[in-house]
Amino acid sequence: MNTNNHISNIFYAIGTNPVFTVDIHLRLRSTLHSQHLSKIGLWYDGKTTWIGEEGWIVNAAFSSTNTVIVSQAYHKGLNIKLTIRDESLENELGVKRMISMKNEGASDTNVKLLAQQVTYTQEGLSFYSPAEKALIHYSDEKYSLFSIQMPKAQSIQYGVGLVNQIWNDPLGKLFFAPFSATKTESLMVCTCLLQSNETVNASLIQMSSENMVHLKRSNYLAQQTV
Repeated sequence: MNTNNHISNIFYAIGTNPVFTVDIHLRLRSTLHSQHLSKIGLWYDGKTTWIGEEGWIVNAAFSSTNTVIVSQAYHKGLNIKLTIRDESLENELGVKRMISMKNEGASDTNVKLLAQQVTYTQEGLSFYSPAEKALIHYSDEKYSLFSIQMPKAQSIQYGVGLVNQIWNDPLGKLFFAPFSATKTESLMVCTCLLQSNETVNASLIQMSSENMVHLKRSNYLAQQTV
């Protein structure tokens, strides 16, 4: 079975533009300008599990407006429920993704939230920008910025390059890789202790522009509304 087809849902804004396509991994994607692939996963006890793989129950996305998509995914083994709210940014540069992670189990859990980004071309320049605390990709004469905030995280790590080269799955360790001259792929990792029945929130911003200054300014403004 094609997992992407299985977990995807399409919402049409009748009589309006744009038309939105969504699945649990991205994403709100406008046909007026392309967004990038984004995968969400969890790491626990020596293993990474991406949404849609074995062990996950994924609910169909639904929407209350033509700019907001809400999806849910539950991992049966970890007893963790993710509620993901994707909203198109007002400046039409990209998407703000709000993630609520709830521990529905009886025990506290040390868990890591993973967000992987890959552009369509997958070839170009990528680097970590300390000033913005964000990952920036450059390809096809366009910059793409990815940032994440999780106030209750014990740590947030960033790395660029092929995930299978910078991510140690058994140890749950991200090797610090601040620059790649060839690949537009990156990973953000948030580490937290999730107590029983506790909900922890994260906010992920992904946007694209041909103007780097505009992109950084828009990212700063979007973070102020988190």
